[in-house]
Amino acid sequence: MSRSATLAIIVVIILAASAVFILGNRADTGTSEDSPSESDPPVEPGPTGMLVDGLPDGYSADPQTCIISAPSETDWLVIDRLHTFYDTNRFGGFTERYKGDEVRSDSITLEVGSYNVVSGGCEFSVVVCGVIERTANWTYDMDGRAVDVSVTYMMDMQDLIESVESSRGFNATHNGGKSAEFIHLPEIVVRDDLTDRLEDALDSEFRRVGGNPSDAQAYLDFIASFVQMNIQYPGTIREDGATRGWDYGVYGEDEYWAVPQETLYHMYGDCEDNSALLCALYMEAGFDVAMGGKSGHVFAGVSLDGFEEVSEERLDELGVGYLTLNSHEAVGSDDGKVYYAVETIRGQTPVGYTTWVDFGSNTLWGTTGFYSVSQGDESGIHSPS
Repeated sequence: MSRSATLAIIVVIILAASAVFILGNRADTGTSEDSPSESDPPVEPGPTGMLVDGLPDGYSADPQTCIISAPSETDWLVIDRLHTFYDTNRFGGFTERYKGDEVRSDSITLEVGSYNVVSGGCEFSVVVCGVIERTANWTYDMDGRAVDVSVTYMMDMQDLIESVESSRGFNATHNGGKSAEFIHLPEIVVRDDLTDRLEDALDSEFRRVGGNPSDAQAYLDFIASFVQMNIQYPGTIREDGATRGWDYGVYGEDEYWAVPQETLYHMYGDCEDNSALLCALYMEAGFDVAMGGKSGHVFAGVSLDGFEEVSEERLDELGVGYLTLNSHEAVGSDDGKVYYAVETIRGQTPVGYTTWVDFGSNTLWGTTGFYSVSQGDESGIHSPS
């Protein structure tokens, strides 16, 4: 093994705010509320450098190369603080509990991420600031014509840390291993710079493949396909003779409601995670949205004037002919606004269609139906950036 062992890692969770030693430079970034035009400057990367807390005596950290060095060859255990709870293989399946990476060397080189490192008899924390890049590729059925689609987005490490902290706090308060009530679903619809930029990218790609920008329903279908066809549903895990919940392999909890940044980082999500992400993207596109819940399932909802039903033939072509048209006002609402259900976990599915919903029935999680998400500046677990 080489003296400088490079550890490619996934990303992040909470770094304590106290006793942090800051290395490197921090570049401020700006965002605009307006949609970008061809003359808009490219999105600048976030802060760069390393933040180290508790570096052992005799060790050094180079902010330019992101190398941490020991006085001599030694053992290192590097734990990515936002790695999935289980390891995954190249097909996305879960394999075994993630335990970190062990290295024997006089130095390690860390990529953008957030880590706990054990070496020299000490444990210390490291955040390597910067951006993580994700690319989603899928084939979209546009009125019977297959088109290849690709969208790339950048995730800022410190923004991701903030989102994870908020999400962990929400889940500790409301879930605790079992599902929270439907009334809390809107709280995980968090808009930020990432969802803003991603919706801009989806809009550009929709136009590139021949989409009509004045056809709102077609664009909503296209945005939904990004979530439906790129976010992988977690598999089940049997551990200690018991079957764990869907979220366990990703977050180590049988029930965990993820915010969009987490889902976009891991590219895993079950029904409530995917629905929260889709609602955030719809909000960025300027639509009123709601989170919907029925017994054992969560879906997105969007308000759309001039909605047109999809023919049975078209639904059959897409392989979702068994789904049902569902629309309704939000629970407790009397403003007459109707939301159309959007399924997020069953392949390319048009707006308006999901499994049948008995609106207004009572469940263990509350009344079935839509729960409106505020479009104000204060939305979700924390305010948008």
